[in-house]
Amino acid sequence: MIQYAPHVYSDPLRIALLEALLGQLAERERVVLVLQSGNRVAGTVSARPSLQHFFDHNEQSGVNATVRLDDLGRCSQQHVVWLDSICEVLRVPGDTA
Repeated sequence: MIQYAPHVYSDPLRIALLEALLGQLAERERVVLVLQSGNRVAGTVSARPSLQHFFDHNEQSGVNATVRLDDLGRCSQQHVVWLDSICEVLRVPGDTA
């Protein structure tokens, strides 16, 4: 099954930046993600994300990842965020990680 992502990366420097973000997203960690759009998403990381191979709309191969958060305010609400859209990861005090 072919998987598609809005953006994929093959540049070693960009991949290293994505891997650095992965290191900040431990399972069950409570975080606020600051996105490139300026929006913020708060939640608990439901599973540690990992880089995966995708294709973009031009059929270029590369890596990206998603992180799934369980909303801090409404436990039944989940958020799926592309890793490359994250500018900053802020830890929420009192996390359970």
